Amino acid sequence: MSAQRLRGARLEWGWSQNDLAAEVARVRTKQRLKAIDADSIRRQIVEFERGRHPGPLWRGLLAEALREDEDHLFGLSVDTNLPRPLLVQASFDSDVLAVVLEQRAAHIRAEHIFGPAYARELVDRDLTTIEELIRVSPPAVRHEIRRAAGRIAELGGWIAQDSGDPMQALHLTTRAEDHLRSAEPSLQAVILMRRSNILLQSDPSLAAELADGAARLINGVSAGRLSASVARQQALAAAADRDRQSFNRLSAHALNIAQIEPILDDHAIYASPAYVAGEIAAGFLMFGDAAEAMELLREHHGSWPSSQRRDFAVASARLLRAAIMIGDYRTAVEVLPQAVDTYLLAPSDRTRRELRLCRKLIRDRVRARTTLPLQILRQRIEEALRGDPTL
Repeated sequence: MSAQRLRGARLEWGWSQNDLAAEVARVRTKQRLKAIDADSIRRQIVEFERGRHPGPLWRGLLAEALREDEDHLFGLSVDTNLPRPLLVQASFDSDVLAVVLEQRAAHIRAEHIFGPAYARELVDRDLTTIEELIRVSPPAVRHEIRRAAGRIAELGGWIAQDSGDPMQALHLTTRAEDHLRSAEPSLQAVILMRRSNILLQSDPSLAAELADGAARLINGVSAGRLSASVARQQALAAAADRDRQSFNRLSAHALNIAQIEPILDDHAIYASPAYVAGEIAAGFLMFGDAAEAMELLREHHGSWPSSQRRDFAVASARLLRAAIMIGDYRTAVEVLPQAVDTYLLAPSDRTRRELRLCRKLIRDRVRARTTLPLQILRQRIEEALRGDPTL
């Protein structure tokens, strides 16, 4: 694989990813390309070493920086840069819309298994395509295409957020809201719920209002698992707003309805009982109730669907943090390998933030009190996280 060859070529020079980024920056300067900051270059290198395929420009830059033959480093290149479809001459029919929505469903499945970075470019491309279709479609079918565009933009917003880009997440979710302004209440509720989630840390009061608005939109409507997802978002917003009484009430409601079966075209198919429990556990952790969080996470730890690897990674990292918070270092040592392995299989910003909090907790504990379990746990966490420089 080109990712392994790239990593191997870098290590042969004894370079860190920061070293390679500096060398690529030097090559860019030599070629009189527009300067970009070293951190942006390093992030690209991280993605390439995880398996993302570099384009022609990056192939050349990296090959020169590493003094390697480009085809040896990345394999023979094939010119696949065909022009985009000439949509101005395309005729819209139900098959076109079906293909776009099938791709969206496939991107969701891939993102749940491999993490947001895997699907981000694909979703961006599909959004560009369908928004071009809106401009050339007959008025009679434009509503259908706008609805599809809104659903793709909403997915793009989620992927941006779970990639650690809240500004782009808010931009895409607002675009989705524009496309879905005349959609059915359940889709409008999805958008309010998503905006609430994005604003959870920056404006918890508004996040709570938006989540409550989503709940009102689907009140009395058969919305399947969306009802459970909205309820857990209400609970998280209450926790972020430090409203313990509302959190207790809303979290109990969310857990109670989490057993609901999905409906046809459910807008929150991901909201399984394990997912809802993992999210409510995050609320308990906000209040420092690590024991409650740990009990909830352990209850559902063995019942995650295999199709939700990314969310299982988040829950595993939360279980690790809860164990550290209550001082159960034996459990923490047992959970650590799974938490890190699942993160590396399906990386997301949520799991990364949880693991960073775990590392900070351990470092603070070691400063105050050095014991053998803490030393072992610190060493294992540092070793495990050393494989990802973004941690």
